[in-house]
Amino acid sequence: MITELRQREVRGLIDLRRPLQLGDTVRVARGPFRNQLGIYAGQASHERVAVLLTLLGGQHRVTMRRDDVEAV
Repeated sequence: MITELRQREVRGLIDLRRPLQLGDTVRVARGPFRNQLGIYAGQASHERVAVLLTLLGGQHRVTMRRDDVEAV
């Protein structure tokens, strides 16, 4: 249990959000794509994630802050 908590530590704080898995449905919580549903496509960098959004008739990979998406 302690090991799991240490893995969730971000700058001295424990991130209590459920870890995202590839293919999870997510909702954009903030920004220009707010309330859009997408598919989690992986970690882009330390605090950014890649999300597949359906826009303009196609699926586009968008990179955004991890804090801007939430699991559905």
